[in-house]
Amino acid sequence: MGEENREEIGFRPLEDSRRDYLKLYDWCNQKEVYEWFEQRPLSYEEIVSKYRKKRKKQSLWIIQYGKKDIGLVQIYPYEKDELAEVLSPYSSVYEYDLFIGIPSYLSKGLGKRIIPLINQKVYDHYPAKTILLRPFARNKRAIRCYEHCQFQKIGEFPSFDTLGREENIVVLIQTKKD
Repeated sequence: MGEENREEIGFRPLEDSRRDYLKLYDWCNQKEVYEWFEQRPLSYEEIVSKYRKKRKKQSLWIIQYGKKDIGLVQIYPYEKDELAEVLSPYSSVYEYDLFIGIPSYLSKGLGKRIIPLINQKVYDHYPAKTILLRPFARNKRAIRCYEHCQFQKIGEFPSFDTLGREENIVVLIQTKKD
């Protein structure tokens, strides 16, 4: 990626198009993505159905590196759940989930460049005062990246993956600096 290190990172809205759904399908069927995101490969029809529903409640953005689409971020307001008590000191909480969908772009330091830009997007365009992230506890690479990007770990809690299996999550937060 040598020359590409100077490439700009940007975001464009996920379109309700075959082109974008095929990208998601390709990305979500990469083991490096589904082991953290869905826990299984999804069919094209499942991708279309899932992301059409998400478009109604979440902001979905394609992450671009240079002019190349490389991943996805979903931004949404926190809905009270089993963490409500833990998060009670924080107001205007927003969450996001993201992945880089092209394996050759992983472990290149892009996350450390992408995360601050997503944070800025959340703080600038949503009424967020706190950002919440919940990676699986075993996703050490993501946790290191988030901590590097000024997220604070507030605990580890039992949860479930999308298949209903028990899985610990690490809860990290970042509060807006005034």
